[in-house]
Amino acid sequence: MAKLIHSRSLRSSEPHLHINCSTLNETLLESELFGHEKGSFTGAATAKPGLFEVADGGTLFLDEVAEMSAGMQAKLLQVLDNGELRRRQVVEGRFRRDLLFRLNVVSLELPPLRKRREDIPALVHLYLDRYRLPGQPVRTLAAPAMARPHGYSWPGNVRELANVIEGLVLLAQSDEIQLSDLPSSLSALGAADAEVDETEPLPLAEI
Repeated sequence: MAKLIHSRSLRSSEPHLHINCSTLNETLLESELFGHEKGSFTGAATAKPGLFEVADGGTLFLDEVAEMSAGMQAKLLQVLDNGELRRRQVVEGRFRRDLLFRLNVVSLELPPLRKRREDIPALVHLYLDRYRLPGQPVRTLAAPAMARPHGYSWPGNVRELANVIEGLVLLAQSDEIQLSDLPSSLSALGAADAEVDETEPLPLAEI
C-alpha cells in the first residue's frame, strides 16, 4: 500500500525507501536513519547520509515504527517537528503518545484479508504470475482449488496467501493446480469452516 500511494503521488519520481525498525538495534537504526560523520565511531571511514536525507522529496516508509526504543522515538519526533536533523556524532518501552499524534496525520485502515474476500482471486493470480519460474507458463487454479482460498480465514493475511501460492508454483505437478496440491490447511477445509468466527477461541478438545 505504501508503494501504491507513493506511485500515485506527486513524489512518484523521487525515491521510495523502506526500513523495518524492528530488525536493527538502536545504534544501527540511528545510523541508517540519520547517517553519520566520518570518524564518529570505529569503522566510519567516510561520512554517510541517512535515509531521511536520501529520501528527501520522496517517501520514507518506517515499518514497525513502534518497535523503536524510547530514545530513538524522541529523536524521530524532533526531526518530524522541526524538519531538521543532525548526523550522529557519537554512538549514543513504550510508544510515545506525542510521537503517535505527530505521525497520525492521515490514518488508513487496511482490513484483514478475511474481511475483503473479493480481493482473493486477484491476489491469487498476481502471485501465480510473480512466482513462476523463468520460462514456466503461468499456473492456474482449478475451480475446486480456487474455492478453498475464498473460504479460509487467512490469519497471516496477504503474506500468508503469497507464501502458499509460492509453494504451489514450486511444487504443483501440472500447470493447473488441483485440490490435492493445496496445503492441508486449505485442502481439509470444509464448507462450514468459512462460517467460523475466528475471534472466538476453539476448545482444546476440538483443536
